[in-house]
Amino acid sequence: MKNTVKILGRDYELFASTQAVSEISEMCGGINHIAEYIYGTEQEPNDQVEQVKRVVAIIEKMINAAILRDNYAIKNGFTDGEEKKLFSAGDLAMIVGIKDTAPLLEGMIRALKDDTDYDVPEGAVIDNADVDETLNEIREKRAKNGESGE
Repeated sequence: MKNTVKILGRDYELFASTQAVSEISEMCGGINHIAEYIYGTEQEPNDQVEQVKRVVAIIEKMINAAILRDNYAIKNGFTDGEEKKLFSAGDLAMIVGIKDTAPLLEGMIRALKDDTDYDVPEGAVIDNADVDETLNEIREKRAKNGESGE
């Protein structure tokens, strides 16, 4: 199922490509800081206009990621169709109203969640021994160096 948002009456797909997520992460100071990037911090909250600008900038990257993917598929003969024009930086900010932000934010969260979630196939065997062994090696090295780290 494709995650879409409606802009000017048209549905646009949101895609969390590796490139888009990397760029969003860079904007936010890490993908785990996306909420602080949008809303600010308790000490320095962003005003509503800044929040809208930041949500729209993220949405623009995700829409362009879907367009880039689809254009690549057309150029390389994987699918038929006509290539679409990318949004230039700031294009969406000119056409998205403040009242449109809530559905855009919901779409962004849904797309990021859906594109980064995965299911372990039934019957797959996951052995934590390697992970535990690596963690123990790290702990031992830190202990030798007098570091805590946990």
